[in-house]
Amino acid sequence: KHMNRNSVLGTLISILIEILLILVLVFVIWGAGRWAYSFGYAIFAEKTVEEEPGTDIQVTITEGESNRQISKMLEEKGLIRDANPFYVRLMLTDYKKLIQPGTYTLNTSMQSEEMMAVMSGETDEDEES
Repeated sequence: KHMNRNSVLGTLISILIEILLILVLVFVIWGAGRWAYSFGYAIFAEKTVEEEPGTDIQVTITEGESNRQISKMLEEKGLIRDANPFYVRLMLTDYKKLIQPGTYTLNTSMQSEEMMAVMSGETDEDEES
């Protein structure tokens, strides 16, 4: 009889541990899903920093500056909300190889792709010599 009680108790404890592990796994998957959704939303449903007319901000890109460094600089200057989604967006476009060194006037009301076009020299109206 004593032996039976210990085996029942052991079985109950192992079932509780399994339930606890399943709950932890569910919360980890749920948290990862929330993060993935918000990151994907930031990439594909981009919001500009300000409404038009926005604020003009000058940026200088130097020779050899990486796309990651450019993304961080745009965030630091307040032109984009978050460098990481901008960087991913940049790497998904042809602009990843086209951004040119120079000084550019960008605006806080511009979409990321508009900024990429200006920095690649595609639209020279904003480029300063």
